[in-house]
Amino acid sequence: MRELREETKLKAKEVVFLFHFIGATTLHHVFLASLGQKTMEPKPSNEITHCDWFMSQDLLSLVASPTTKQIVQNVLMRAEQSRLR
Repeated sequence: MRELREETKLKAKEVVFLFHFIGATTLHHVFLASLGQKTMEPKPSNEITHCDWFMSQDLLSLVASPTTKQIVQNVLMRAEQSRLR
């Protein structure tokens, strides 16, 4: 929650750990954040230069590293599996 707030100025209501992902040189800790309905626009801060909202169906077509694309694919697959239950 603290990291999300520091990097995007967004305040999460709840954060749930999803999984670890080992990239080429980095261990990524992936979380799902629940935000309020009146969530403001994210504002880049500290270590990031840009952040924005995207529709889930558009995420895999964004320009991103192979590691980021795989993390997004894993999160989307997990969300789809949850919907099917």
